[in-house]
Amino acid sequence: MITQVELVRGGPVARILLRGEKGIQILSAETRQRLLTVVEEVANADCSVVVFAAEGRTFIAGASIDELRTHDEHSALQDSRFGQRLMSAIESLPQTTIAAIHGACAGGGTELVLACDLRFAAEGAKIGLPETSIGVLPGWGGTVRATHLLGAAVARRLTLTGELISADEAWRVGLVDAVFAPESFAAEVEARVAQILTRGPQAR
Repeated sequence: MITQVELVRGGPVARILLRGEKGIQILSAETRQRLLTVVEEVANADCSVVVFAAEGRTFIAGASIDELRTHDEHSALQDSRFGQRLMSAIESLPQTTIAAIHGACAGGGTELVLACDLRFAAEGAKIGLPETSIGVLPGWGGTVRATHLLGAAVARRLTLTGELISADEAWRVGLVDAVFAPESFAAEVEARVAQILTRGPQAR
């Protein structure tokens, strides 16, 4: 499946939108390369807030399983290093970064949102690190970021069980900052963006 990455600029806000076939966003190698290019472009842009969002059935379903099956030891290591580079680039953005998680978010998608400053989820969204269910570990820095954000016990549980937890449970453990009803999700995220933009530039 091909997932397109689009950068939409509007005043002080930049939006990085992912659009996949059949509404399923997959972080294939090609998509990750395009995403890194966009993130590096945004890093030098005159904007205060960056919103990561997607359209369709999922927020981000994770990496390409078909690509993972083709890896040998060398290519797996290269893939992991590039993924870490991408997530570190997101984490290092000088703007306030927001993940707008409207639907299922798994694997590499969860690693991406862990690299953001704020995470908002819609009711009904499921979030987790299911890599162990296919015999691999989160390789793009997600285990470290989850430990720092959630504590060792919760990070260990999410990694070892591979479970996808509900948006409400994600809020309870600190994985997301707020949960909104699906019908008002977009408006609520925009309200938070507007609130951030009213604060002094030193806070952003």
